[in-house]
Amino acid sequence: MNRDRHILKALRKRDEQGARDLMREYGDRLLRSAYLLAGNETDARDLVQDTFVEAVRSIHRFREGSTLYTWLHGILINLQRNRRRKQKAWLWTHTFRTRDVAVEPRRPNETMDCETTPLARQVHALDPLSRQIVVLRFYEDMKLEDVARHLCLPLSTVKTRLRRAVARLQKNLEDSESF
Repeated sequence: MNRDRHILKALRKRDEQGARDLMREYGDRLLRSAYLLAGNETDARDLVQDTFVEAVRSIHRFREGSTLYTWLHGILINLQRNRRRKQKAWLWTHTFRTRDVAVEPRRPNETMDCETTPLARQVHALDPLSRQIVVLRFYEDMKLEDVARHLCLPLSTVKTRLRRAVARLQKNLEDSESF
């Protein structure tokens, strides 16, 4: 927490070292989360970079009631939602023009190999909201109340989505092991 105060103080003074410290302190953790949400390393790195840019720009909006990481993760989630909305709109308008184009899945580099496990692939297959809930609960180790507050959802919705997502993950992993 003392480290967060030092970073916040530097960022509020517009000190470049504060931005470097912020990236060094939280970059890897945000990248892991972004990768799980975005599904590939390139988009994850772009998302993390945009998160830091937005954080530095809007540091004046940070409220001391939460941790710096929770605030950063909220920015990351919002940026991912916006990207997904824009992507859906683009896909909708360009579906018929690109019908015959095959897109090869991107292979993450060695630093992300730990995320290419069968479980990670199944997490990527979840719908976006369920994926966010699973990532926040199990990868970010947030309490259910914090997940609900972070995603602006009722606690009952988070519990239901999490229960269904876990059941789907278990079933899919059992099915994939039987082959």
